[in-house]
This record gives sequence, C-alpha cells and structure tokens, in this order.
Amino acid sequence: MLLTCINPFQHKQHRLFWFALSMSMMMLVQPATAQDMAKQQFTITQQSLQSAINQLSNQADLEITYPSHLVKGLVSPGLKGLYTAQEALNRLLAGTGLKARVDPDNTFTLEKAPAR
Repeated sequence: MLLTCINPFQHKQHRLFWFALSMSMMMLVQPATAQDMAKQQFTITQQSLQSAINQLSNQADLEITYPSHLVKGLVSPGLKGLYTAQEALNRLLAGTGLKARVDPDNTFTLEKAPAR
C-alpha cells in the first residue's frame, strides 16, 4: 500500500483556499472591541443619568460599571441618532464631569473626568 502525503500548498488553488480559510477563521476569533462596534440607532430621552446609562446598557448590550454615588443627582441630556456604543455613552456623560474608560474585557467603567 502506497501512502501519499499531499502538500496543501502545492497548487495555487489550494494556497488560495487555505489563505481564505485562515483569514475567515481569524475574523471569527478576533474579539470586537467596544470602540469597533458598528453604529446603531439610539433614542434615549433626557432623564437621570443612572436611568439613561441603564437604557443604553440594555439597548447596546453593554456592561457599564460605576459606583452609584458618582451618578447620584446627575441628569443626562439624552441622545437620538446613529452612534457607536462608546459615542453614545460619551454623549450621555456630556457635562456630567464623568468619563468612560474601556476595560480590557470590553466593559466600560465610569470615573470622574480629570479637572481642566
């Protein structure tokens, strides 16, 4: 019995196939970062910042963490339009003295913005 080892890169067709397969696999396993998320439609009315953040978290399927005392008594201007999740969060935080930090696990953490 004769066994033949086939080199998958021997023919141009095989090289193209393996290249395409490897590129598609890389796209499957590469995690999307919070900044790279596609824009989506948001409609969040002016309301307490805590409620606005919860609404954004639900609409964008995000995890946003913060100590409750940071948002107590703050009001978000709301937003309407096409935004990435990070753009939307930054809009909700406008004028509050808070900023969002993207953590390595693609969650957002709210913290006080540096004084200007």
